[in-house]
Amino acid sequence: METSGEKTIASLNILAAVLKLDKLQIRAIFTGILGKPQPNPAEKLSSRDVFFLVAADALNRMGCLKPEQQHLILSELHTADIVTAPPLRQLIIVDGQYFTWTGHSRFVCLKTGENVSELPDVPVETIGYNLDELYRRGLILAEKNNNHVKKSIAGSVEEP
Repeated sequence: METSGEKTIASLNILAAVLKLDKLQIRAIFTGILGKPQPNPAEKLSSRDVFFLVAADALNRMGCLKPEQQHLILSELHTADIVTAPPLRQLIIVDGQYFTWTGHSRFVCLKTGENVSELPDVPVETIGYNLDELYRRGLILAEKNNNHVKKSIAGSVEEP
């Protein structure tokens, strides 16, 4: 993944077309998580913006997390500056009750938001997300969609 300040080829309107997030969810990522106004739809997004939009989309698609739990996870990842962490960034959800990520030595409770140093029981279920690959695939999907739209427009015949 590029450094956090570099611009990607993806604009908000290109990326939003392939995400399952609605307009309000996208706005909440920018204002609530990233702490900045939502950019112009045609403006190229930074790798940090793309990272959090794609991560939010993945959490949303899981279907088992409440919106406030999704927000908690994204906020913690933003606070931890996961984007600048060394490669192979992972997000791990444990028994649907806790989560942790690369470089974090504790778990965060999805019910209370509190950090815990150790789990009360041995995990039965762990779900891991490779955030680097998630980011890469999100960019590829956006680029494919953008190329498809360009081809469709180029091949269209408009009547006067």
